[in-house]
Amino acid sequence: MSIAHVLVTLLFLFVTGCARDPALVLTGTQCGQVPVSSCASFAGCKTLNCGACRAGDQPLVLCVDESDTGMSCPGIACIPCAGYADATTCAAVGGCHSIYDEQQAFMHCADGAKAKCAGTVLCRAQPPACTGDQVVGYTSDCFEGCVRSVDCE
Repeated sequence: MSIAHVLVTLLFLFVTGCARDPALVLTGTQCGQVPVSSCASFAGCKTLNCGACRAGDQPLVLCVDESDTGMSCPGIACIPCAGYADATTCAAVGGCHSIYDEQQAFMHCADGAKAKCAGTVLCRAQPPACTGDQVVGYTSDCFEGCVRSVDCE
């Protein structure tokens, strides 16, 4: 089968969502060129679920040659929640929640899809004076800052 035939078939599949030639068998790196949503439509290809960085993230899914039993997932470079610099980005990432100061200004992005809004305090810090729709968030042993009440566990 020529590369041109494969490309025409893939284009047809992408545009119509239908496999023109159900007997089309792709192998090796050709499966990697198939959109994951269409992978199962091609004989010789299978999906490989590589997981996600944290709960709530979209998993990395690849289309691979079904005979390649040694195929493994590539390393996933996960950005820690603390690496997100604004509340909008933090909220868009699964597994992270925003921490605010007493004036309701974004301070940082923290791990965990939901904030802990109750906990045991072992530190000597004073709790923040959260206002509006914000409440005190907790770490495992102290105060984390202010969090939106809708972000509580």
